[in-house]
Amino acid sequence: MPYLYLLSAIVFSASLSILGTCFNAKNKGKKHISNLYNLLICCSVTLSWSIIYIFDFSFEPKVLLYSVGYGICYTLAMIGHIKALKSGSVALTAFVKQLSLVGVSFWGFAFWDTPLTTNTVIGLVFIAIALSLCFFTGHKKAEENSAPSVTLKWLIYAALLIVGNAGCSIVQKYEQMAFDYKHGSMLMVFGTLVASITCLILFLREDKPNWREVVKTSWHFPTAAGVSSAVLNLFIILMASTTLSPSVIYPGIAVGGLTLTTLASVVFFKERLKWSQWIGLGVGVIALVFLNF
Repeated sequence: MPYLYLLSAIVFSASLSILGTCFNAKNKGKKHISNLYNLLICCSVTLSWSIIYIFDFSFEPKVLLYSVGYGICYTLAMIGHIKALKSGSVALTAFVKQLSLVGVSFWGFAFWDTPLTTNTVIGLVFIAIALSLCFFTGHKKAEENSAPSVTLKWLIYAALLIVGNAGCSIVQKYEQMAFDYKHGSMLMVFGTLVASITCLILFLREDKPNWREVVKTSWHFPTAAGVSSAVLNLFIILMASTTLSPSVIYPGIAVGGLTLTTLASVVFFKERLKWSQWIGLGVGVIALVFLNF
């Protein structure tokens, strides 16, 4: 069962970048739409977690502090993700998103007393190689498929994504450890509610010339992404209470999510890959084998 949770988390993790890319492609050239996307996705996440919370109700006032921290991190991650997808390379953005989860593994080694075995070290080394091969080689130099160059704007959004995404996972883990793996649904409901309110404020403060048209034609992308995000976090919480080590969970999601995103880019977005990227995917599979022993 723990490995079924991991496989499901990989699928939903990959869907976030794919849906965000579809939204940007659908609304190419339109200004001030990122905050609308984030508002819709956060509302969808909050609604999804509210339904889960009904069947897993609990309340502990002290958890609200963790919820605020989670909401702040979640907002940063959402802003960084959609804006990085829009302003830079989709492949690099997917790499950064997954790399932030690998960073949680090192946090585990430093602060959670996660055992560092030889196989784990080898697996993490292979993950670094796999991610490097998948990203830094980029797409073939075809004019229609060339990846955008790395800019200062993209670097800022990528930094927000890294900090926010890693922060979400770390706050989740600390809350689960502090309350004996209880109140996970409460953390998510109030945390995503904080994020929704923050995104609403950001949306109301900016010009909104195209928002009605965007909602009418593209509402399903952020809605589906919100549901995927909620289900992804549910599986992460479930895995936190199993025997799976964080050094397996987070790198597994990282490599698996990046692999599925790459495959989707080939099948659905018709992007052409270099031979070195396919080698990277193979190295990622080897990494997961080492991490599971």
